[in-house]
Amino acid sequence: MLVESIGQATFNKSLEIIRKGGTIVTFGATTEDEVTIDIRKFFYGQYNLLGSTMGSVEEFKEMIQFIEKHNIRPEVDRMFNISEYKEAFSYLRDTKNFGKIGFTI
Repeated sequence: MLVESIGQATFNKSLEIIRKGGTIVTFGATTEDEVTIDIRKFFYGQYNLLGSTMGSVEEFKEMIQFIEKHNIRPEVDRMFNISEYKEAFSYLRDTKNFGKIGFTI
């Protein structure tokens, strides 16, 4: 399963890395509401696409328990020193990252 929350800027990157038959769960559109995909690549990959919205407080608690139980951690692409903030934001703007970026202070 791959969780996608950005939209246009990263959706096709997600399709390139998910395993055959995998599921992409999308819940956001930070970089645009519309996404163009190669539908042939999508169906040959036998992918699943699931849209989701925010759940209840109880579902949030269950999610936190699941994350802790399975030791799920976010993908960190790169760490920047706080003095490199301009480079970091350019890195994000140019969608060079796959995963989160962080800052060391």
